[in-house]
Amino acid sequence: MFEDVIHYKNFYCRCDEGVGFFAYCETDGLIYAISNDSIGGYIRENITLPRLAAKVSQKYLSNKFTAGLTQLLPDASSWSGPPQEKLRRPLTINWLISKCCTHRCLYCYANDIIDNEMISDNISAKEVAENILNLKPLNVVLSGGEPFLSPHLSEAIECLAGRTGIVIDTNGFCFDKIKQLLPIIKKNRVHVRVSVDSLRTKCQSKVRPLKTGLSEEETFSSVINTVCLLLKNKVNITIHTVLTKENANDLIGMGDKLWKLGIQNWRIFELQICNGTVKDKLAFSDIDDKISRKNKYFINGVTQRAKNYWTDLRINYTAANGDNNNVVLVLPDGSFCTEGKHGAGKRIIDPNLPKSPNMESFRGFSWGQHFERYIG
Repeated sequence: MFEDVIHYKNFYCRCDEGVGFFAYCETDGLIYAISNDSIGGYIRENITLPRLAAKVSQKYLSNKFTAGLTQLLPDASSWSGPPQEKLRRPLTINWLISKCCTHRCLYCYANDIIDNEMISDNISAKEVAENILNLKPLNVVLSGGEPFLSPHLSEAIECLAGRTGIVIDTNGFCFDKIKQLLPIIKKNRVHVRVSVDSLRTKCQSKVRPLKTGLSEEETFSSVINTVCLLLKNKVNITIHTVLTKENANDLIGMGDKLWKLGIQNWRIFELQICNGTVKDKLAFSDIDDKISRKNKYFINGVTQRAKNYWTDLRINYTAANGDNNNVVLVLPDGSFCTEGKHGAGKRIIDPNLPKSPNMESFRGFSWGQHFERYIG
């Protein structure tokens, strides 16, 4: 079986011995998995040759897509034991390429990075990209801060292109910069995820207040213009929304409008409680069980609406990160670290080689939680 990442049509594919086959789809920005137990004999016989394996896998994936995307997602019946703990390399790496941002989102996981003068962003994007690619991720998420404020963004895309999937997480505010980089985004089939928590300006600004001097109306207009620009240019796009008590009652109406705009991928995140202030301002309650019940209630409403009315709008729900060591983050200075629960701080993965960690330094990494976080 092959461990290198192979690009074939719309997929970046990789095999992990003892686990199975993984594929990142550029179109919807998701990672899919097929367990070793589920791989057919024909694929198993030919999967040792990378080019042939990619073609066979493409055929297998196409058949699965025809039958329904959910059949690719792992469930208890597809895996013998906990194979996710056998992962040897990360599925996704998050490169915080910028320490600048236009907003101060209440739930931000990078608030200890943004505007931090102790962290340098004077780097060689090519060198950082090569260090990332050495770990053979299926995709790299370019984030921050706001990635479109980074002078290294276009170079990073060029260095990663064709070797791993590329995703950009943006608040959509930097319309002019996004428009300027649109050719390189389209050329390299970058998947763009735009954060929109509400279509009501008041709600959006309460959860994600501005740092700049512009009015909230101008900000929101830029975000909507960005979404329309990306759709018009046929860029693969996902809307990211964090579920809070502020926007919960707006989700159905928001979904109606996103569907009418032509959005096909909508990912809703469970609120990560990082401190008491966030819980008081954004959570449904102080009681964790009640918060969980409320989350399920609103998500069930959205998924039912999607099933009955929103044709071609795929809803993906991501639960809060409950572990302390299951994401791979690359800081603006190129250092590799992990972070779990918000506010817990970041930990350098390999203190001896902070910018090019040895795989042995991942021994204590929570591969099971990493697997569950990024698959599908």
